[in-house]
Amino acid sequence: MSLIRLGILRGGPSDEYDLSLITGSTIRENADKNLYQTVDIFVDKNGVWHIGGAPHQPSDAAKKVDVFFNAIHGQYGEDGKLQSILESLGLPFTGSSALASALTHQKHLAKQRFTELGIKTPYHTVIHIDSAKDIGATALHIFHKFSLPLIIKPVSSGSSYGVMVVKSFIELEVALERAFQYSSSILIEEYISGVEVTSGFIDSFRGQDVYPLIPVEISKALGSVRDPRGKSNHHTPARISEDYKKNIIDAVVKLKDALGLKHSATFDFIVSPKRGVYLLEIDTVPTLSDESVLVSSLQASGVKTSDYIHHLVTLARYGN
Repeated sequence: MSLIRLGILRGGPSDEYDLSLITGSTIRENADKNLYQTVDIFVDKNGVWHIGGAPHQPSDAAKKVDVFFNAIHGQYGEDGKLQSILESLGLPFTGSSALASALTHQKHLAKQRFTELGIKTPYHTVIHIDSAKDIGATALHIFHKFSLPLIIKPVSSGSSYGVMVVKSFIELEVALERAFQYSSSILIEEYISGVEVTSGFIDSFRGQDVYPLIPVEISKALGSVRDPRGKSNHHTPARISEDYKKNIIDAVVKLKDALGLKHSATFDFIVSPKRGVYLLEIDTVPTLSDESVLVSSLQASGVKTSDYIHHLVTLARYGN
């Protein structure tokens, strides 16, 4: 039996370039050598595809591949652009469609959908750079509208790039300037004190149409944000009530269907003892590394990284 040519797309133009290289390496190292011949497809910061050091058009690269594994995080890899290219090639790839990826990557649009479905998300507003030419005046407006602390996030950035927990007016100005370096629109979000929990799903796994991953707790101090490489200070199965776990799993399953997500994704929540469960955002191309939150969640569910990779590739190959 000939080996399946697995094209691993990594790199890309976003600020998560280094993170993508790590995920791509994890996939290459854990792909079953008895089943797959891995083809390293490096996408540079200008969006040019390379195989073996030589530039290739996506259509030419497709001739060397049976199925693609998308390991590109953030801009290009999660916002629908890469998915549009892959869909036009007519070859299978892991992850969600271009439309679902684009909607989920835009945090404010995703939050609108959360609210429509009755899933709680922190109070927030969006500011575009064109309306924030005077950073001082913009900071003052936000200061009067929100209680501190609050969180500043680029609308279309991934991981923790450009994200800052703001505890003073001076920090607010700094956070606005920093966030606008990553996105032309930024999300201003209330800070909810509680336990950060990550869950997610795998499609068609262990006899379930949607297999929910065990919620994993992320422990960190106020003012810190998760390491962009997917690390955190600590992550273990979440020590929260069964009711909260059920709320999280119900939200994952509901949004998986409502947003048209495919194969796998992770969901970040805050669980507040006083206010309940709030959904923060969804990651359609989760980080894969020995210390990533996804791998911790897989391990808590008794799933090997190699089995997870093989399952996603199988789903992609057979159009599931």
